[in-house]
Parts: sequence; C-alpha cells; structure tokens
Amino acid sequence: MSVVSEYFSAVAEFDASHATPETVTGYCKAMVRTMSEQDAPSAPLKEKFHRLARATGLTEGQAKRLFYGEWSAIPAHVFLAVQSAYRHHLDRARRRAEHQAALYRDLSERWDNECAGSSFSTQANCSGLPASSYASRSA
Repeated sequence: MSVVSEYFSAVAEFDASHATPETVTGYCKAMVRTMSEQDAPSAPLKEKFHRLARATGLTEGQAKRLFYGEWSAIPAHVFLAVQSAYRHHLDRARRRAEHQAALYRDLSERWDNECAGSSFSTQANCSGLPASSYASRSA
C-alpha cells in the first residue's frame, strides 16, 4: 500500500470514540477544504461553496460555515453528509489518477513501439514534434 493511499484511508476513517466537538469541527473543516481545493483550486469562493453544497446536500450557507470552521458543534447529519461526500471525492480522485496513469502507460508504450530503432531514416519522426513541423535545415 502506498503512502498516499495510507494517508487517504487514515483521513477517510474517523475514530469518533474519543472525539470532542472541537475535533469533529476541525476534521469536518479539513474534509471540506480538501474537497474544495482539489476540485477547483483557482475557483472563486462563492463557486466553491456552491459546489460543496451540491456535493454534500447542504445549503451554501452551511457549506460556507463548514469551510471557515464557524460551527462550535456540528450536527450528526451534517457530519455524515460531509463524510460521505468526502469518501466519494476520494474515490473519484483515485479513479481519475488510475485513468491518467493508464493514459501515460499507453502513450509510453506507443512511443516505445513507434520509435524503436529510430536511427534509420525510414522510421517515423521520434523527436517529439509532429512530422509536419519537422523540416531539415540541409536544404
């Protein structure tokens, strides 16, 4: 198991047996900030609150208060909604990373297959540039 997956599994599971209202609030704030920063890091805050509200099923005002950690005690239904949305967010991030890795593996295999023995002049252009943009300067 990689370090990243260990971290995410540790964050996704919360030991509520020793939790105080302050720790639950801090944990909820961390989950909400992680979701908002990873989905759209450069989006305006108002848009982040809207996305958080849509993902969690809460109102935009509740999402805003969670983001800033303004609640002294978070109701159980709000905590469970945020935790469920966070788990869904982690699952989407995992699938997105797996997809990106598969794309890079495919490109790497294609590159290796097409450019094997590229010292011959009959091989496809393997300089990394499209064939149309490569022109020799010997003319």
